[in-house]
Amino acid sequence: MVIKMEDYTGKWQENRYLSDSMEPILDLQEIPWLIKQAINAFAPVYTITQNDQRVIVSLTLGVTKNEIYEFDDIERISQPPFGPPLSVKCWVNEGHLVVEQKSEVHGFQFRAKWSVSDGKQLRHIILTMKDGTQTEINLVLDRIE
Repeated sequence: MVIKMEDYTGKWQENRYLSDSMEPILDLQEIPWLIKQAINAFAPVYTITQNDQRVIVSLTLGVTKNEIYEFDDIERISQPPFGPPLSVKCWVNEGHLVVEQKSEVHGFQFRAKWSVSDGKQLRHIILTMKDGTQTEINLVLDRIE
């Protein structure tokens, strides 16, 4: 089955001026202060390729970490570059990729809906705590290639 969705293929870099702070997500993952300072000092580069069944994201921030997002709504375990493992589930909704990540260790859920407009990629993130409170964060990426 062919899934129709936006084209995320290319190199993307975080736009720090248009993005919200990622500090709440880093805090939830209990990232050490020194590593958070390094993360905040650099704008990560995302290299994305995609086909009809998956998106492959290579994140470069000092080290390179590959994530494969399958569009099958099946939960998988993923190890981020920093912090504990997360369960990850992905699907396509109205042409947009939706990525949901949960941390059993820290008790939060992170849901990001991706979209592309005018050479920018927006990831609208809703962070839900185990007590039900929510924080919304927008991450904006510029296409650099």
